[in-house]
Amino acid sequence: MGLKDTFITLQSVDFQLQSSDSEGRCKWDSVAVWDLKYPEYVMGKFCGNALINLTSYTDTLIVLFSTDATETRKGFQLTATLTDCGAADYRCASSTDSPKSCISGDKICDGNNDCPQGEDEICSTVCGVPKVRAASAVGTRIYGGVEVQ
Repeated sequence: MGLKDTFITLQSVDFQLQSSDSEGRCKWDSVAVWDLKYPEYVMGKFCGNALINLTSYTDTLIVLFSTDATETRKGFQLTATLTDCGAADYRCASSTDSPKSCISGDKICDGNNDCPQGEDEICSTVCGVPKVRAASAVGTRIYGGVEVQ
């Protein structure tokens, strides 16, 4: 299922549905969006004059339009952009603009914020990625997030 490292950016071009109720709930006409990988988690439910700007986790989104047919508005227009990060690339989780969504894998933990919110510099020891990079590949090791000679 799905293409590896491929995701969708979904944006509203025009959006005019029936407004939410007095408590902000989209009770009557709405558009709901799910990522196929996490169908139990609604990425967003939109009504009124919503601005949609979502990025999926996979290459498949579910978009559901619901109406009670009591009031008529203009409707909505959405655009979906498919982006593919290469095998050696890193996907910026916070990015919503396609050109900066993927960065080269060698830019992770290099001391420069290459992702919009700098998440490429949040380095950990999870999965063997050290908190700091070794100065050289020979004779250097990391212990407790600090270089040791």
